[in-house]
Amino acid sequence: MRTPVSVGVVGDLPRAAALVDALEHLPQAEVRWVCGDRRGSEPSPLRRGIRHTSAFRDLLDDERVDAVMIVATPSARSELAVSALDADKHVYVAGVPAQTAAQAEHLMRSARRRGRCFYSDDSRRFDPAAGKLADLIRSGELGEVLYVHTERRVAAVEEAVAEELALVLRLLRDEPISVAAWRESYVDSAAADLLDIRLTFATGIVARLSVTALDARSGSTYEVVGTAATAVVEDGALAVHSKDGSILCPCVPAADAVRRGCESFLAAVRSLDGASQDGEAVMVLEVLDHVHRALKRGGSVDLAQPKPEPELRVVGLPGA
Repeated sequence: MRTPVSVGVVGDLPRAAALVDALEHLPQAEVRWVCGDRRGSEPSPLRRGIRHTSAFRDLLDDERVDAVMIVATPSARSELAVSALDADKHVYVAGVPAQTAAQAEHLMRSARRRGRCFYSDDSRRFDPAAGKLADLIRSGELGEVLYVHTERRVAAVEEAVAEELALVLRLLRDEPISVAAWRESYVDSAAADLLDIRLTFATGIVARLSVTALDARSGSTYEVVGTAATAVVEDGALAVHSKDGSILCPCVPAADAVRRGCESFLAAVRSLDGASQDGEAVMVLEVLDHVHRALKRGGSVDLAQPKPEPELRVVGLPGA
């Protein structure tokens, strides 16, 4: 592996620009290409000899490119990742890397077969408040966890659902034994404007997730309720409410989550260790598959029942 790692970035230009900005501050990375459609946008000037193209093939055919970093829409990620792995590139995907667990497993197998790193990174993985909350749970400072509640206010529901699931599964380090889901459509009968999900775990912990595209406010709130205290994170600020009425606001150091994700990926490329992120993405997508099934049934899915055979097809939330 040459030093630094030579990278090509592909996808939506505003998001690609944010990734390039983070990589530009890392001596272990060299951005060689940016691939995206410039129409209707004014991207920042390309620096350090970065080339721009609208043809993904240019990145794949460049033998000097070690890794491809994808910041595309959910429906495009899996196809781009497959092409990059077929070209023997290491692959980073911003967000859940596919739309089904079967697709993610296919990407994992392809990466292992070729000896490449396949790494997925969601918006909460390196969020400092989420990390501090996970520490509080592990240390037992909240007591025994009783339930988790998250609320996300976004413009589009679908991708946010996967991110909320990833957050909950990462905090609890467990898989649910049943999934229930309900949707409401107020503005467009063909779209889910409000989605409620209930996950039940074998430990007795319940997680309730709400994602809405109707609330005029943006941002998110999530809380973990324990027998000793309740921890609440609202738009990045963490507060711990104890049973005795005291409120603690632990210091959460500022951190650039995008940059930390890039650093973690580059380290994984050097060690060829991306398996932990891959397995986590598959777990999220398996639960998301169960959410789809619950929505179709208008109720819950008992995960103790045999699962249907996975299909290699692209699906979204029903009606999305």
